[in-house]
Amino acid sequence: MNWSRIKNALIREIRKSSKKRNWFLKDIKISIAEERKKILIKNGFFPSSDLVLDFQKFGFNSFLNDRDYAKLYPINHPSISTLIDYKSYLPILLGDKKEWLPDFFAFCSRGSIIFQKGIPNKLLDLELFLKSALDAFGNLIVKPISDGGGRGIFLLTKENFDQIIKDLIKKDFVINNVLKNNQFLSDVFPGCLNTTRVTFYKNASGQNEILMIAQKFGTSLSSSVDNISKGGMACSIDPQSGEMSKAYTYSGKPGWYAKHLDSGKQIAGVKFPDWENCYKQIQEIVNHFDFLEFAGIDLAFTDKGIKIIEINSQPEARLTQVGGPILLNPGFNEFIKNKGYQPNR
Repeated sequence: MNWSRIKNALIREIRKSSKKRNWFLKDIKISIAEERKKILIKNGFFPSSDLVLDFQKFGFNSFLNDRDYAKLYPINHPSISTLIDYKSYLPILLGDKKEWLPDFFAFCSRGSIIFQKGIPNKLLDLELFLKSALDAFGNLIVKPISDGGGRGIFLLTKENFDQIIKDLIKKDFVINNVLKNNQFLSDVFPGCLNTTRVTFYKNASGQNEILMIAQKFGTSLSSSVDNISKGGMACSIDPQSGEMSKAYTYSGKPGWYAKHLDSGKQIAGVKFPDWENCYKQIQEIVNHFDFLEFAGIDLAFTDKGIKIIEINSQPEARLTQVGGPILLNPGFNEFIKNKGYQPNR
């Protein structure tokens, strides 16, 4: 009998069981009463959700909870979810809509250039290729192909090139030019790219329906990204009017704010300029992904139009519900239950 194999199998099962039992340990840490924390965990919510979701008004059952929602992965077909979860496959998902990519975009694998848009002559040598991109587009954003939450992202410049290139040659990564928001979003926070999250699902009629739209803003605490877990802020956008709500943040003094923490610019009650046209473009993008059943897309509103930053096959429940409980949407409620969502069972 192979006792080593049995031991390793037991260790794997123990780890799986522990991961299921302690799912809430991935939460963002906030100060919360221990008794309240236990109630939230019992109902399947990260304790930090208490800051974002209005349980007092709507109750627990109106909201998609974190624990049971996570069990549904993958909501899309497994092969499709793989395509979505790897940023390197974004050009495949876009098909002939390459104008939605940044002006420069490349997928590089262990020293080889697998795909690139933006450099007229494809250079087979990665070092020469990236130097050419730096000359043409300035500083570049390097991202791991599958990680999220702003992790592993860094800036490639002419100054740090020699220090980084030897390590890059050994890795898989995607890289694009630094995008800049249009004036409206740059005025709120100019320190990073502020992205717009659009979550949609396929309704009973087979159409991709926009479920929610949220706006994320970076802060001085979130450094070069706008991720909430890193210190950013997020608000909802009313799909009809384009009006933004108050924005929440977990960093500094957690809570909801009508103005940006750093710039002091008003957020709550402010409408996106030319929202009707913006919404039409968002719907066009959502319609393009008719092969998806559910996803969250991160968009960048720039002076050169809307650019797709990444697609999330199972977008975070809290941000998805920043505008209110999505289970009150009858169509989505039916959709997610058909996918096996069974809260508290």
